[in-house]
Amino acid sequence: MVNSMIKNSALLNRYFDTFYINIAPSDDIKEIGKFSLIKVLSFIKIALLAIFWRIKFRPDLVYLTLSPYGIAFVKDAILAMLMKASGAKVIYHMHGKGIAQEVENHYFKKLVYRTVFKSADIIHLSESLIVDIEPVIDKSKEVYVLNNGIEDLYKPGGIRNEKFTFVYLSNIGPSKGANLLVEASKILLEQGVSDFKVEIYGNSNNSSYYNTIEENVKSIRENNVQLCGPVYGQDKYDCLSRGHVFVLPTKYRNECFPLAILEAMSCGLPIISTKEGAIPDIVDDSIGFVLDNLSADSLATAMKNMLNDQEFYLSATESARNKYKNSYTINVFERNLANIFRRFLS
Repeated sequence: MVNSMIKNSALLNRYFDTFYINIAPSDDIKEIGKFSLIKVLSFIKIALLAIFWRIKFRPDLVYLTLSPYGIAFVKDAILAMLMKASGAKVIYHMHGKGIAQEVENHYFKKLVYRTVFKSADIIHLSESLIVDIEPVIDKSKEVYVLNNGIEDLYKPGGIRNEKFTFVYLSNIGPSKGANLLVEASKILLEQGVSDFKVEIYGNSNNSSYYNTIEENVKSIRENNVQLCGPVYGQDKYDCLSRGHVFVLPTKYRNECFPLAILEAMSCGLPIISTKEGAIPDIVDDSIGFVLDNLSADSLATAMKNMLNDQEFYLSATESARNKYKNSYTINVFERNLANIFRRFLS
């Protein structure tokens, strides 16, 4: 019960006898989080299929990506309890956070989560995220750390923009900080720093917020900041490769392990970001700045430091690419996951 990257892993399928079940009740991304009778019927079918293959296949391990809260958690929890009731050994792979907040001051919710997590080993994205599940995990079981990995789509030899470019690439919403980046750019311009530009890539489902950013960008006479719209696939990597520094001034409280940061590092971009989620575990002092107290002023200062310290910038560029290759590739991810499975099964 996994995502397609793991399902298609040649390494995992070579070392383990595997069977996969797609537990998504809908293939339409627009349906995520929405309730419908068709999705309920689809889930019942998935649950029956899981029970059938559990009895027929009798696996040594059931691996399940467990959503941290909401309807998705309820769905995953039902499947997990069915597997445990059938005697299966279960390991959960967490890809989100928010559990600690869900169960805080809620005795019944905490009881439900503890029941679901009882007798289950856990894989989490980073050491610093384990605190989110500590109130509910079974302390007698193992908690493994497995960093995300992404495909290397960077094409060496590309040419960076002539003007020093800060790149933002994420959803454009209030918690992700795109407008804060615009404000920081205005501060730099007011200080007489103008030899830079900012490219903001992404989509928004908050038209009011997007319009605010649009008006803010239009108010900058120097035209240093551009709203570039969404980009996908190889186009995304091409945009990153032309930039110099990646900026993600996120305040999203359930931020975990942003893949956008890994994508930027794979293209050799130093990072400016915040202390949300596992970001401090990814971005150390050799590859960028993690802001303690996020504000337009602190962000402007970090951007100015990148502009002025060419020696650090060049060193951070090399360090970002090297850390990606050593820690966050698909191959590293698959090897580490295989090692976790071996430890679990032993």
